[in-house]
Amino acid sequence: MKRIVRDNIDAKMSSSKAVLIRGVRGCGKTELANEYANSVLDMNDNNLVHIAYAKPDILLDSKKPVLIKDYGKAPELLDTVKKISNKNGDYILTNSYNLKEKEDSELSLIELRPLSLFESGDSNGKISLENLIYNGVEIDGITTELDYEKVAYCLCRGGFPANINKNKKELNKINNEYIKEIIEKDIIKIDGVRRNSELAYNLLKSYTNQISTLSSDRELIDETVNSYGKVCDKTIYNYVKQLKDLFIIEETKGWKVSFRNETTVRLSPKKFFVDPSIGTTLMNIKPEKLVMNFDLYAKLFKNLVYRDLNVYASTFGGRVGYYQDRYDLKSDFVIHLENDEIALVEVQLSDHDIEESIKNLLKIRKLINKEKSEEKDPKAMIIITAGTEAYKTKDGIYVVPIGSLKN
Repeated sequence: MKRIVRDNIDAKMSSSKAVLIRGVRGCGKTELANEYANSVLDMNDNNLVHIAYAKPDILLDSKKPVLIKDYGKAPELLDTVKKISNKNGDYILTNSYNLKEKEDSELSLIELRPLSLFESGDSNGKISLENLIYNGVEIDGITTELDYEKVAYCLCRGGFPANINKNKKELNKINNEYIKEIIEKDIIKIDGVRRNSELAYNLLKSYTNQISTLSSDRELIDETVNSYGKVCDKTIYNYVKQLKDLFIIEETKGWKVSFRNETTVRLSPKKFFVDPSIGTTLMNIKPEKLVMNFDLYAKLFKNLVYRDLNVYASTFGGRVGYYQDRYDLKSDFVIHLENDEIALVEVQLSDHDIEESIKNLLKIRKLINKEKSEEKDPKAMIIITAGTEAYKTKDGIYVVPIGSLKN
């Protein structure tokens, strides 16, 4: 399976001394980096870690390009790489937690996510998001076989490469083991501080009720305390920080606009899992049950769309946010483009609710045009569905099945 991000890596390997691929455990960092490497240093080997601190030059004097796997076990290696590298593309590093590295002339960053539906082979990729936004391509009549039930299966399976082509029994075991590794090992490894796995588990379970929403941190804390027991806010905030640094949970920011008073726009972060299968595993919900729980499916479907939009938009410099105001006017996602341009994206699991999304998008566009705002007219307005047929409405809004989308 070819990763969409490969073209980006190719470009950065030729322009930087080192490329760092970072992302959640199991998203395919090592497999991808191995495609570029002629030698590998696995920093999970304690012997190599000791050598890295004693004499890093010895380790790095290997056949180029050198892959330094899980370099965070010896983070000082990054400075040595920058000092001794003579040629662009000499080193490629991976890491499963965020050390707050900054991109500069010597280091390029690649954020790797689990597989999108196009990368996993579930979407037929007949509709390019970039072309839709910039070129307004014809989509009427394009179809996909990925329907309501099949999308639910893909959502529960997740986009982790190890899960693809596994049967349902194997998937259940793999996904539960994944959660166990996070709460019993990863959350400790990140900084050496021993943490309570039961608290981490309860926090993640509480987080499942907050995904795709603007719920407050207070709500998350209260629900965690209710399920786990008494614990101070500071401790929960610390656990949240570690889970963010492990790329397990994340937040996206609201769109700050000039056509609304600052007090009317919702700017608090919207919560998501890096992959929706984390949520279904924590809730122990299988595809056949998910399709019968529409409200829960709708929330998780938005998380799926969020994952895929981030993968696709990253290839053309897009950033994913959202818009919502206190009058409940919203766009589930806003893709921020170059030159301060935007594309508006609504998400609907059912065709029954598409009219509501059309009204929302048209109202936002009307506000942009009516008010003396600094915002530009949306490059595109899109509704992503779990349906099977694509079309363009009379208002110029694209209705696109997730099973037809690619970058």
